[in-house]
Amino acid sequence: MYDFAKKMKKNANYVIFPVKWGYFGIAGREKCLLRTCLPGPRYQEIKACLLKNMPLAQFNRFYVEQLQEQIVAYFDGAAVDFTPDIPVDLSELRHFQTAVLTACRQIKLGRTITYAQLAKEVGKPNAARA
Repeated sequence: MYDFAKKMKKNANYVIFPVKWGYFGIAGREKCLLRTCLPGPRYQEIKACLLKNMPLAQFNRFYVEQLQEQIVAYFDGAAVDFTPDIPVDLSELRHFQTAVLTACRQIKLGRTITYAQLAKEVGKPNAARA
């Protein structure tokens, strides 16, 4: 069995910062993202969600600073292209979840696809509801 909590004991960083809709959280190692936590009104709730199974993560207000700026701009209404070049660690996810998120990252800014199209894209045409 994969021990995600053990992996998180190594050099994990996190940052929680204000955006127009509340507080947003990011956690990861070096420049590789492990988690994000969408905006919420309470800092402590975002922190608890973000750091679940990551007890040794260290706060670093400069962690992925450029990405923080992009996220703030996005919630201020700017059209931000979150490039798929940002490294993301999906190792805690199942194969299907990884395939779906990888496919989602390829959708260009301003484009939409249906769940059925996404399921077909990942080779599981009957998995639109999943």
